[in-house]
Amino acid sequence: MSVKSLLKQAKKYIASGEYEDARDQCNYILELENDNYTALTFLGLAEFNLGEYNDSIKHYKKAIELDSSLPMPFQGLANLYEKQNMHNELIDVLKQLREKFKSIPEKFLQTTNRIITAYENLEDNDKLINELQTFLPSSEYYNIIKDLDIPKPLEIIKRIETIYEKSDEHYYNSELKKRRYRIDSEPYPILKIKIENEMIEKSKLIPIYEQHLELEKDNKVLEKYITLLKKKIDIKQVDNIQDSYKKEISLCEDVLNNDLDIPIAYEVLINDKDNKIDNYDIELFNKYLKVSKEDDILSEVIKLYIEWKEQNNDSSIFEKLTKLNTDDCKLIFPFYFQAYIGYINGNYQYSENLARYTKDIITATEEKYQKTYNNIKVDVDLILANSLIELEKSKYVEALSIYKSILKEEPENPEAFLGLGVLLIKGFNKTEEGLKSLLKADSYNPNNWKILMEIGWSYFLKEDYDNAKKYLEKSLELKADYLNNYRMARVYFKLNDYDTGFKYLISSMRINQNFNENYCLLGDYFCVKNNIIKAKQSYRKAHYLNNADEVAGKKLVELLIKDKDDTVEAIEVCNTILKENLRCLWAWKYISNLYYIMGNYQNAITSFQSLLRIDINDYNSWFGLALCYKLNGHYTPALKAFTRASEIKSDSACTYYEIASIQQIIGMYNEAKANYAQAIKLDPDYVLALYGLGSCFYDHSQSYIENSEFGQAAENLKKSLSIAYKGICTHPEIQSWWKLINNGCCSMKYINKYVWVCYPIIYSIYIKVKELMKENKLNSWSLISSLEEEYSKLIDDKRSAYDENLKENNELSTDIVFFMTTVIFQYSILINNFEDNSILAEYLHNLSLNIYLIYESRTQNKYIDNEMTKNNEKILNIAIKLLKTAIKLVPNNEYYWNSMGIYLINQPKYSQHSFIKGLNINPKSSTIWSNLGFLYLINNDLELANRSFSNAQTLNPNNSYSWIGQAFIAKQMNNSESFELYQHANELSSSSYFETNYYYTLNYYDELKKQNLEFQLSKYSELTFTANKSIELSYKNPYAFNLMGLIQERQKQYDDAIQHFDKSIDLLKNIKTKDQVLIERSILKVKINKFRVLCQNCQFEEGISLFNELLQYEENMDLKCFVHINLIGGICYCYQKKYEESVKYLENAYNKCDDEWKELKNKITLTMAQVYYMTGSDECIEYSKQQLLKCVNNTPDYLPALFSLCSLGMVKNDLVLASSAAVEMLKIPVEDMGLLDIDRDHLLCSLFVSQGNAKEGKAILSKAIYRYPYNAQKWIKLSQFINTYYSSKSHESFKLAKSANIILESNSIIDNKGDSIATTSEHELLVENFISFALSLLNDYQIESNEISFKQILKDIIRKAQKAIMVSPSRSEAWYALILGLKTKIDHVSSKEDIESAILSLALSKKVANMTRQSLDKVQMVGLDYPREETINVWSTISVADSFYQLGKLLNSIKNNVDSKVQQLIFPLLMKSNQYCQSIIDNVTYTTQMSMIYVIMGRILRIYGNLNDSLQWYKKALEINPKSLLILEEMAEFYKEYNLQSAAELCYRQILLSDTAHNINLIGLLRLWHLAMCSKQIDLAFEASNEVMKNKEVVSNTSYTPSVIAHALTLANKDNIKYAKKLLSNLEKSETIYLYPYLYWSLARVLQLDPKSQSSEDKALIQEYLQKEKEYQDKLFSF
Repeated sequence: MSVKSLLKQAKKYIASGEYEDARDQCNYILELENDNYTALTFLGLAEFNLGEYNDSIKHYKKAIELDSSLPMPFQGLANLYEKQNMHNELIDVLKQLREKFKSIPEKFLQTTNRIITAYENLEDNDKLINELQTFLPSSEYYNIIKDLDIPKPLEIIKRIETIYEKSDEHYYNSELKKRRYRIDSEPYPILKIKIENEMIEKSKLIPIYEQHLELEKDNKVLEKYITLLKKKIDIKQVDNIQDSYKKEISLCEDVLNNDLDIPIAYEVLINDKDNKIDNYDIELFNKYLKVSKEDDILSEVIKLYIEWKEQNNDSSIFEKLTKLNTDDCKLIFPFYFQAYIGYINGNYQYSENLARYTKDIITATEEKYQKTYNNIKVDVDLILANSLIELEKSKYVEALSIYKSILKEEPENPEAFLGLGVLLIKGFNKTEEGLKSLLKADSYNPNNWKILMEIGWSYFLKEDYDNAKKYLEKSLELKADYLNNYRMARVYFKLNDYDTGFKYLISSMRINQNFNENYCLLGDYFCVKNNIIKAKQSYRKAHYLNNADEVAGKKLVELLIKDKDDTVEAIEVCNTILKENLRCLWAWKYISNLYYIMGNYQNAITSFQSLLRIDINDYNSWFGLALCYKLNGHYTPALKAFTRASEIKSDSACTYYEIASIQQIIGMYNEAKANYAQAIKLDPDYVLALYGLGSCFYDHSQSYIENSEFGQAAENLKKSLSIAYKGICTHPEIQSWWKLINNGCCSMKYINKYVWVCYPIIYSIYIKVKELMKENKLNSWSLISSLEEEYSKLIDDKRSAYDENLKENNELSTDIVFFMTTVIFQYSILINNFEDNSILAEYLHNLSLNIYLIYESRTQNKYIDNEMTKNNEKILNIAIKLLKTAIKLVPNNEYYWNSMGIYLINQPKYSQHSFIKGLNINPKSSTIWSNLGFLYLINNDLELANRSFSNAQTLNPNNSYSWIGQAFIAKQMNNSESFELYQHANELSSSSYFETNYYYTLNYYDELKKQNLEFQLSKYSELTFTANKSIELSYKNPYAFNLMGLIQERQKQYDDAIQHFDKSIDLLKNIKTKDQVLIERSILKVKINKFRVLCQNCQFEEGISLFNELLQYEENMDLKCFVHINLIGGICYCYQKKYEESVKYLENAYNKCDDEWKELKNKITLTMAQVYYMTGSDECIEYSKQQLLKCVNNTPDYLPALFSLCSLGMVKNDLVLASSAAVEMLKIPVEDMGLLDIDRDHLLCSLFVSQGNAKEGKAILSKAIYRYPYNAQKWIKLSQFINTYYSSKSHESFKLAKSANIILESNSIIDNKGDSIATTSEHELLVENFISFALSLLNDYQIESNEISFKQILKDIIRKAQKAIMVSPSRSEAWYALILGLKTKIDHVSSKEDIESAILSLALSKKVANMTRQSLDKVQMVGLDYPREETINVWSTISVADSFYQLGKLLNSIKNNVDSKVQQLIFPLLMKSNQYCQSIIDNVTYTTQMSMIYVIMGRILRIYGNLNDSLQWYKKALEINPKSLLILEEMAEFYKEYNLQSAAELCYRQILLSDTAHNINLIGLLRLWHLAMCSKQIDLAFEASNEVMKNKEVVSNTSYTPSVIAHALTLANKDNIKYAKKLLSNLEKSETIYLYPYLYWSLARVLQLDPKSQSSEDKALIQEYLQKEKEYQDKLFSF
């Protein structure tokens, strides 16, 4: 069959619905013709009907590819897509199909409808609308289908319109829902506006509405169109704003003309009008009201506007306007109208705010619609400016600029001229200029009542009342307003025609009952009529109507403050004014003063602070603020405020007085005195300041008394009384002066020792009182007359004998002073008219107390004769009678009963009664309880005393007397807490009471004595302080002086101790007593103390004299004391070299000594052995040895004897004896050594050193540190040992000394067990340590000399030596250490500036050497022979001699670079050195000293050029000390200088062979190396440098540096360039190595010797090294 037949068959299958057969048939055809179009089309249809859509699409598309001109496959695809809802694909196919049906209108229309349906299904409105526009005439396809049955254009437009409106609404709702609940969403109202604007922006309805309106006139569409167009313009979403706005206005005018019901159109027209407020179109408003909604804000305002036009009732309209909610309104008219009504209603703040808001809306509208509102803007500016001039002055400038800008635009604007005139007059006081402006306003607008009124007012202000009255009358003729009536009243008031003025005032009040100035003027009227009540009422009304009216407020306050009952109202008025104007000065001043008067200081402070914010430089405000602070107890801010006031007004005496009074209150007494003095300087008659100065001196004295500074207290009391004396000389009637004198006199009881300071002024006051009594014809009371008879002559005698130049006059009896103060007290009572019995009672109490002090002063000694006792009792009875009178006047004063209890202390029953009466009045009086406790304690009732003291402590834990009372009880009961109680009492009293001081010091001393403690610095300083205070508080107490002597004995201040013992003895001798035996025993004890101290102070002759005196009292001593006296006496005779007497008394002590006192007996035996040894004969020395062995036999572990035997063995070279004693010492356990442990270590160390074993000696001292790391002395001993035997390790010595210093500073002498303590007192340890410090630094410097750090090291050396001298000036070692430091300073001068310093140091060295000589002479004067002191003196002199030489040598070396004056010093310095050497050459005993003198002599001759003699001196030195490295070095340098290389080398080799306890001298080795290098003996140089490098471990970095340089240069000369470069490079890079001269030169030299380093880079590096070396050398050695 043919293909055609097959196709027909396939078509039949399709027609009959046999789609599978059709598919098979088509597939068969395609196998025959794979591109058969018809077969593909049929196959696609068959697959479609079989549901195989993908295959169907494939076949249709392939058919279309073969022939796209035929519609059948397109139709098949369209049906398939339509069935599958594949709308996008369907639309594409239908659009292609429609193009094929252009010639077939029906199918074209059908296809178009299918496209529209597809778009509807897709909800694609934009594309749907595009397709719908196919039916509009403007479409390109319209002609194809116009003849068919298609929708009309209007229907299409409406349909499009509906689609767009729904789309906009959907967008708005969906976006609002979507964004509303986002985290970052805006507030809901803002979000709605934002989304609405977005919707309007994207809306496409404008052209649709326009097309609609062209086809049909529809009012609703027109309203929508106008509304949308307005919104588009508002958000600037139109192409041309002006054209669009004109179009909008045109549409709105059509609406208006056609009277259509479209409210938005009328709104747009109203907002478009540029009218004055009076010229708005009422007809337009009425039309708008017809169509507007009921709740429309614009319609509400329009209604009020029309009402206002009709009724002209500003007040009611304003109230209604203020109730409207205009928040969402953006139109001009509502706010314009509100601003205007607010102004004419007098609410200027409201009108200002509305005017500004209206201007903002106008500006926004002009910018939005690009048009102008000139008339409204001018009117609003006038409203704003007129409102501003009615408000605060700060706004006047702005108002002025507004008026000027208006007149610039409208030069003939009368309202602007009116406002400008008012402003110039009111705001700037420019009445003339203001009047001119007002007259211009009148010329442009004549017969205006306001202008005429303002002109009249300006004349009023010019005081031209006739013209004022004329213009105001014209104004009243035109309109009778409240304001022109008020002003006319003011004019008549000024003309004193109050009645006529009152008529105008009433007229004004009838017109405006709320104009506050009317009531203010009415108040003035009533004030004139003297009707104060009505005046107050009027001012109140004025203030009520306008709280901001300051004139009315001020007048009201001025009336109110005249009546105390109205003070609160006055404050309320001021507060009301201040709420309106916080910067109202007068209100703040009134309210501040009112608060001050009421005593409300806190509020007054706040008010004064507010005043100062307004005027920071107001003196009165600062003064008032300060006064309130002061009265409120805030003294620091008060002081600052008064100080600020004084800065503003520096001539105010009152201010300085107030400053001083505060400073006095807070204890700044010195500053207070200065300010009182300044106040007096400004106003010499300022009595208050003078009294303040006197009271300040008095208060300062009380402060000094509390701190136990009685000398200062006395000086201040003297000045206080001096001022009071001046006061009574000029104004004796002023009671304050007498009160000040009374206070000062009462304080005399506290300063007994310093009463003499105040004696002259008290005497002057006493004489003045006598004169005044004579003038006033006053007689002394009979009670006091008997005293006056006795003391008058005494006072005259004392006055004639009194020497004002004496610093102290202890012979002045205090009872004389108290009598004079009694007379002064009496006079102050006689002249005073006491209205209050309590004041009189107080004066009588003080007088009785003063008389009691006379009694107390006269009865200091308990045991006196009967006649004196009777007289004293009479004095006491006078005091009691006066006190009884005071008690009768005021029986309920507990202080008077307390005094009575004290007066009657010798009558226990009456005293107890008085104290209990006081406690009945005030049971919480701690003082009375403690006094009652002492009463019971005196009478041995310990239980009641303890209860009383406990009650006193409960009531006042700071009552020191109650604590000391309990301490007495504890002491009597042998309670261990007594010391703690004494200590606590002393702390509470601040050392201001004798009892607390003395008993605390005594008990503290006893506690330490029990523990056998050597005092630490802090402890003995504290004891010295309290003991001194005890003496100061009771300067005639012998026991206080004795205690002070004991304390100073412990401190080794023996001279002071002896003086205090002497004073104690003298005071004891002067005591009158019935039982003289007690006094003699006390004297004996003090003499024994003195004897012991004389011996310790090396005053042996005085000691022996006192010893012989004490022997007479053997019967009065206990046996042990007598044994001790004989022991000490024997020691004194020994030191005086009276050995027979010494042995005699020692044997006496030994014989008297009880066998049970083993330690004392051993001590006596040991002392006898020492005395026998000092005789010097072999027999005696052997006897001494036997005595020591006897001691050891009796007590094998008696260490002092073992020490003595060991020492004796070493001195006599008996090593067997020394070793045996040492072995016995080592057998004793360390814990049993006690105080002698340190001495054992030192002794064993000396033994090992004497045997040549320094290493073992060092080990002994090191182990001692491990045993007692907290013991400073052990660290010091090891430090000194290293200084002596290992000088190259002085840095270690320094560290040890530093550790000891830390221990001493922390006061840790006692070990943690408390059983092993240092025997040397702490100040001795400090001396030892400071010396060790200085020598460590000195040795370290000499070995590790580093010029850069030299000055710092030198400062440390000298400072440590000076500290040692300060602590112990008698130690020669300390002076020697200082000499060595000064010598080092002289030896190493590095600049011209140092020469002057070196000369000063030389002078100081000379003085120091003299001090060592004086120290030695002092020792020798007492008959002692101290070889150590002699040796130190010789070395000191040698050091000074060497210093003179060194400075002379230095000046000689630089003589060409210094001036002639310096050159002239050279030979005198050398001569002085020679003189010092010659002065001691006969006293030298040691070879090292002599050799050093010879060396110095040789050096001097060397400078003179006498080489032969110089060499001879060197050789002499070497002969007597052949192993001296110093001499060998000196000779080597001598030979080297004169080119004797062989001799120099020999000297250096001798140095290398030296074998001493010291390390090899590095300086000598380096000098040998230098000599070898100069003579090109490379092997010798290599040997020397190798020796130096061997010692690198024992030297510091500073010494190591030159050693490495020397070794590197030697290696380079031996062709070992590589290793030499490595050594120097490491040295340069090392951070721990100090920079050293010649380092860079050495680097350059090694590079030059290297044949491989000849490149340009190497040469450049060499030059760089040489330049660095030059810079360093210039810096280091510049002169």
